[in-house]
Formats: sequence, structure tokens, C-alpha cells
Amino acid sequence: MVILLLVHIYQMNSSRVYWFYSPTCGHCQNMEAAWEELESTMLMMVKPVRINIKDEINRAMADNFGVDSVPTIYKVDPTGQRELYQGDRSPEDLVAWARKSI
Repeated sequence: MVILLLVHIYQMNSSRVYWFYSPTCGHCQNMEAAWEELESTMLMMVKPVRINIKDEINRAMADNFGVDSVPTIYKVDPTGQRELYQGDRSPEDLVAWARKSI
């Protein structure tokens, strides 16, 4: 029970990294390894979230973020401040960016 509470508190107070992607997008497919690296190395620092824009339920969120092309990645801190990722699609650059200002 205590572990579940700690996980819940962590998730509420952590930054999130949103990856807006499409499974049919070649650039997104090429970025899969970088995203998996971020998921595996940053799990205790940020909450990585995949958002498939092909799913109709996700369109409102993509519209809210102003996503008009994929892949698009945003980091959102606990206060709601957003930062658009504009770096290289390499695992090293993506993880370094996610670590910055956590």
C-alpha cells in the first residue's frame, strides 16, 4: 500500500514527456529507439507518455498542444509549463533534453 502511494505521489509531481506520433510515420518509426531509451532511462525522473494521433480520442490533446506534424515531443512540468523538443532524434540528445531542468 505504501509503495502504491509513493508511486501515485511521484506521478502527480513529476514532469511528463509527451510523444505525439503516428505508427505509419517513417520519422516516428525511426525515432522509436530514442523514445524507448528515454522510457527506460528516465522512468523515475519523468513520466513518458506516447500519444498516437491516429486514435480519434487523442486528437483533442494533439490540437490542444498545436501538433500539426509528427513526431512532436513536449515536456510539461508539474506547473503545466510546456517545452517543445527541437533537438536531434538521437537517444542521447532526447534523454539529455528530458533531464534538463527537472
